[in-house]
Amino acid sequence: MNGIDDVTARDRRLRLEGAPNFRDFGGCEVAGGRLRRGVLYRSGALGRLTEADVDALNARGAWTMVDLRHEGERIAAPTHAQLAAAGVHSLPMGSGHGAAPVPRPALLTVADATAGQAVEAIKASYRRYVHEHRDRFAALFDILLGERDGPAVIHCTAGKDRTGISVALVLLALGAARDAVVEDYCATRRYLDAAWREHILAAMLEDPSRVNRRVADAMFDAHPDYIGAALAEIDARHGSPEAYLRDSLGLGPDRIGKLRERYLA
Repeated sequence: MNGIDDVTARDRRLRLEGAPNFRDFGGCEVAGGRLRRGVLYRSGALGRLTEADVDALNARGAWTMVDLRHEGERIAAPTHAQLAAAGVHSLPMGSGHGAAPVPRPALLTVADATAGQAVEAIKASYRRYVHEHRDRFAALFDILLGERDGPAVIHCTAGKDRTGISVALVLLALGAARDAVVEDYCATRRYLDAAWREHILAAMLEDPSRVNRRVADAMFDAHPDYIGAALAEIDARHGSPEAYLRDSLGLGPDRIGKLRERYLA
């Protein structure tokens, strides 16, 4: 079996009031072992955490935080001060490091835009990301291989697109099967509830009442075809994830070995 173990993706979520998509992406059976639990997490923005949320996180140790949001997002929704004080690694991703990857706010307010148009825009952005942000992905692996104590969390605003691609690459580097990568990505569908979606829309749009709900629904979905577009692009351009990790991100056998030694049980 190469998927998630008997601890399901639902059970791996931390029950945080202010971050519904905060979850452990460990527990995956991979070639040569199993990804350890309690060391690697993924999430959306961390600015709405309650004091109880912060206490729950601090009880797990000193966090390494990797923030994939661009400057405007960080200013609008800063990470909770108690967590940010420990230090945040900023690896902004977006068009020119200045925008979220999917779909642009303009499309969200086009009355006659279709869900199909939104889906194609999202898939196109995922295909671009694996090339446009190679430096950011490489830096992410530098952080994960660096000297540190405690768990790490990778996050953006929703914890779906930028985080989803980043986590997929980490799982692939650790030897996860493609089905397990897609399964982890799609688990976000369970956690982006209506209240959280409205919060994100309010931050993106001057007038959220004008939102095209067909486009918004496609934007917030974690459809397997989205992450599938990124994986297919890697295959088409590089032949395999292993070649992409080696040639584009500098993850040769030695670094892959160190990564697996650190994160596999």
